[in-house]
Order: sequence, then C-alpha cells, then structure tokens
Amino acid sequence: MGRNRKNSQLYEFWKRFRRNKLAIAGILFILLLIFVILFQGVIAREGINDQKYDDMLAAPSMKYLFGTDQYGRDIFSRMVYGTKYTISMGLIAASISAVIGIFLGSVTGYYGGKMDNFIMRAVDIFMTLPNILLALVMTASFGPGFFNTMIAVGIAGSPAMTRVTRAAVMGVRNQEFIEAAISNNASDMRIIWRYVLPNAIAPIIVQYTMFVAQAILIGSSLSFLGLGLQPPAPEWGSMLSAGKAYMRECWWLTAIPGVFIMLVVLAINMIGDGLRDALDPKQKR
Repeated sequence: MGRNRKNSQLYEFWKRFRRNKLAIAGILFILLLIFVILFQGVIAREGINDQKYDDMLAAPSMKYLFGTDQYGRDIFSRMVYGTKYTISMGLIAASISAVIGIFLGSVTGYYGGKMDNFIMRAVDIFMTLPNILLALVMTASFGPGFFNTMIAVGIAGSPAMTRVTRAAVMGVRNQEFIEAAISNNASDMRIIWRYVLPNAIAPIIVQYTMFVAQAILIGSSLSFLGLGLQPPAPEWGSMLSAGKAYMRECWWLTAIPGVFIMLVVLAINMIGDGLRDALDPKQKR
C-alpha cells in the first residue's frame, strides 16, 4: 500500500509538472548540457589551449563555429569544456548552502526560543547584504580559485535557505503525527530527520533549484571580476571578462559566453517555477 501510494504521488507530481511547458523546455536544455559534459572530448574538435596565431580573432564560420579569441583558441571547444565548470559551480555552491541552511533552519524551526532568536537575528544581519557582495567579500578573503568561489557563494546563499527551511519546519512541527512521535519517546534528531523534514521538503527543493541559477550567476560574476576560476581555464565568466577589451570589434568573444550564461540561468529558473507549481498544495485539489 505504501509503495503504491508513493508511486501515485510521484505520478500526480509528474502530471502537474509536465503541464508547464517552459519547465520541460528547461529540463531538456539542462539534459543537453549534461550530454555535452559527458561527451565533451568527442564534441570539441580543438584543444582548449591550442593557439593558432594565423587565426586570431577569427569570426564565427564553418571552420570555427563560435570564432576564435585573441590567442587563436577555438571558442566552441572552450565553451564545451567550460560547461562542466559552470554547472558544477551552481550545484556544489547550492549544496553547500542547503547543508548549512537545512541544519540551521530545522534546528531553529523545531526548538524555537532563545536559540531561534539568536540564529535568526544573525541571519537577518547577513541578509541585509546582497549575495554577490557577501560572496565578493568572502572570496577576496579566501583568495581566488574555483573551490573558494563555490564555498563563498554557498555560504552567501545559506541565510535564505535557513529562513525557508525554518518557515517550512514551523508549519509542520505542531502536526498530530509529530506529537505522536514525541509521545513514543522518539529522539529530537529522529523526529526532525524522519518526520519533520520529509514533510517540509517541497519549499526547500524549490529554493535549492532557484539558488542553483543564482549561484551560477554569482560565480560567473566573480570570475568576470578575476576572483573565480583563473585563466587559462575555460570558465564562461572568465571568458566573458577576457573578451571585454575586444567587445566592439569582436562581438562573439562576449556575446556567446553571455548568452549561454543567460540561457542556463533561465532554464534553471523555469524548472524552479515548474517545481513550485507542481509542489504547491493548492495545485493538488
């Protein structure tokens, strides 16, 4: 019975989710990027650091689909290999944010009291700063680099995740099944992880998905400022920064990385909108 019920709930969720055509389009685009990451060695025809001085700043053509940069490197190959950095940056940074935010939000939402007041006032202080400014300060403190950027972006996004988790937990903690678990002498950690969080997971999933897109945007911005992944690694934000000096004469150096960053962020946001609509209790009626 339990298994059939789970299958039925999953089917109902998928039926609601697939009504959102934009969300399906976003998933297809992300699957395409995953395909590119898995087969990047086959798709990319040139090495990412192969310099051809006779073809410097070549415009997009059949020979070079996305043109070449100021060093004669094939932009298409660099975009293909840079996909894994952009996607992994968003996923890992959002996961760091989720780990911190879910832990703090579940503890404060379940226990309340002075602990809740202390942690949430600290969260409010951090939330007065824009995420990109907070990440910029921490990255400048940690030093430039791919992993330092992901840690900084993840920490910067954890206050919002904490608030969302706290609100979801507070909406569940007074339910009858929680009181039944307490009456059966279940430990607090067991109640939180076994009963509270599974029933409060919907808004957390939506927040996580939305922050993946935000983390990609913030990470690319930090790379643009020279604080993210360092050259010659083909990260899209750093490629955008390297091409800004040639923006007027060679539009493809900045337009192509910029458009793909926009498309990835848009696709993930569309998926997040679809998840929010599908997981909304009002949609279940």
